[in-house]
Amino acid sequence: MPVLAVVVVLVFATTLLPLVLFRRRRRGEPSRKDTSTIGESVYAAVLIVIFVVFVTKTFRAEARIDPVTAGGDTVQVVAFQWGWTFTHDGRTVTGDDLRIPTLRVRAGRTIRFRMISRDVIHSFWIPSERFKRDAFPERWTEFDLTFDKPGRYVGRCAEFCGLQHAGMGFVVDAR
Repeated sequence: MPVLAVVVVLVFATTLLPLVLFRRRRRGEPSRKDTSTIGESVYAAVLIVIFVVFVTKTFRAEARIDPVTAGGDTVQVVAFQWGWTFTHDGRTVTGDDLRIPTLRVRAGRTIRFRMISRDVIHSFWIPSERFKRDAFPERWTEFDLTFDKPGRYVGRCAEFCGLQHAGMGFVVDAR
């Protein structure tokens, strides 16, 4: 929010300030000066600094890799049009747009998920956990999740993946 506030103030200031300073005056002739090289140079330098700061912060944030556990429970997830396959503790559960799969995990334990897509980009989304991660074809994605409280967590695909996308759900039953 602080970054957003600063950006809003900068945008409004750079938009409204010239309107106030260079508004049309009723008397006198317009200035014969048609360029302001110092002002334009300062303005360009400020924009370049802002650009460099935002690009640097973006690349640093994207370069961070989510740490994953070295051991413990592992769930393999395969996304496909229009369902999910979960493999955990030697059991495999598959669902489709007509039958939603239920993944059973232990509550309070960190679980490593290894996920891939068989066809198009899908998105593993659990709204109550505020967690979303994309599944890509031919590329494994790994992440950790911990379901702190026992309960049923409804999940969905959050990436439009075709005509039956709306039925592509799953349930995580944490016990």
